[in-house]
Amino acid sequence: MTKRLARTRALMLAAIAAAALGCKRPPTVTPPVPRFAIHEWGLIAVDANTPALARLATEVAGGLRLAEAPHATRVLGRELPFGYGGKPVIYVHLEPGFSDATFDLRLGIPSANIVERWPAGAELASGAVSGWRHVVARRGACAAPTPAPTESSVECTRTRDGFCEAAEIPRYYGARASCLEVGSARSELLFYRAEGIATDSLPVRMVADDAGWRPSRTGDAVVTGPIFFITAAHEGREIAIHLLEPDALDRASLDSGTGSRLVDPTLARDLIRLEAVQRGLTESEADAFADAWAPAVFARCHREGPEASGTLPAAFEQSTTSLMYFAPTEVIDAMIPLSTTPRPSRANRAFLVRYVDGRSTIHREEAKRISEVMAAEALQATDLAALLIGPREFARRTTVRPVGRAGLRDGLTTGQIRTVTTHGFMRFHECYELGLARNPRLAGRVTVSVVVAPTGSVESASADDVLGDPRVGACFSSVARRWRFPVPDPVGPVTFDLSYDLSVSDP
Repeated sequence: MTKRLARTRALMLAAIAAAALGCKRPPTVTPPVPRFAIHEWGLIAVDANTPALARLATEVAGGLRLAEAPHATRVLGRELPFGYGGKPVIYVHLEPGFSDATFDLRLGIPSANIVERWPAGAELASGAVSGWRHVVARRGACAAPTPAPTESSVECTRTRDGFCEAAEIPRYYGARASCLEVGSARSELLFYRAEGIATDSLPVRMVADDAGWRPSRTGDAVVTGPIFFITAAHEGREIAIHLLEPDALDRASLDSGTGSRLVDPTLARDLIRLEAVQRGLTESEADAFADAWAPAVFARCHREGPEASGTLPAAFEQSTTSLMYFAPTEVIDAMIPLSTTPRPSRANRAFLVRYVDGRSTIHREEAKRISEVMAAEALQATDLAALLIGPREFARRTTVRPVGRAGLRDGLTTGQIRTVTTHGFMRFHECYELGLARNPRLAGRVTVSVVVAPTGSVESASADDVLGDPRVGACFSSVARRWRFPVPDPVGPVTFDLSYDLSVSDP
């Protein structure tokens, strides 16, 4: 009985103590609402001929251990092919209701591997990794951006490899979302370039065998978006851009067309741009992104501005053979970690991977001449068929057929709608091509619901998802939002639906 009373007494005391603690429980702290989002694009460039010792940064300070720097090397001393982080640029978008935000941005890359970083600003407290401390973002474009580095400026003359990519920065302004204050500098973007990035986690590589270079799947990560294998001759206009089917990489035959088909540089550029939009970039950012790599597909640069100076690393040079595709987001996050304090609401990152045969680079003047020839021919293209090297093959391959419109309210005539929606109809084919790059058997119907504002601009556009690939519908909607109609008469919103049947014919 005594033991039972003692046990009961102990239980009562425990209950009293728990109740007392419960009364003193600290209030729940609500995490702060993220004030901004990050948009980033860039390139991982690799010379397939030059595996090298991926070196661990010498500035290992603050207790950074090897396991915390997988981008530098997996095993110290192991030979790995390394790549360059080319022209990554970062835009900041303030969330609705916020006029400014202050943050630190950390690149998970050792400081010793950073070749260029602009604006310089204040480094992070730890020198083990690079980044920017105390970045202030204010809504709207910079009234007077700090001039970017030039060929003769200190920032350009001190790069250790003699190449200054930061000189191109003014060509990539265009987000106009926020002005970033970094120290005394004002810029609409942040820029960096890195070397010594381990590439063993990339899921597709360019490898050589007795027959020459070919693409090869070497990882399990899922590759989405277009995959290009590009071949060019040293002399003349000879160039071939092969759009590869993701499911047929290891058995693709560039000669027979099995698992691949030829596309024109204009279409290749637009597929890159559209995929960048699908990955969260704005249309102006995606345009800048596509222009940044235009020489890689011999397409015309739409933006004018300064060019990089100095001697390009072999991985950046134009080559007679190259492979290009979008890196899976999880792979980029592991290779080039990026974080901010406080955290952003989201981080949209679009990175191309480009493997080249560095032993067969094309002289810059020759590459420029070929680009000019291709641009001139692209400007002469007057119909959809002319946008492909094999126009007849394309004509019988894809069909985007209007099948009717419904729900039309007074204000616009059928002829007015047909005129606007027919103009630029090629863009819908590009959206479909983007889907086919992910799923060669994609087919079905897309219906786009359009609301035209009283001014004639498109107030909203949305597409259904009956194909099983919502990114195609989102692409259709993006195209429709750029339409401009006459002012409705009588003035008022006009609502209608447009349906399109999408199909692929056997070659």
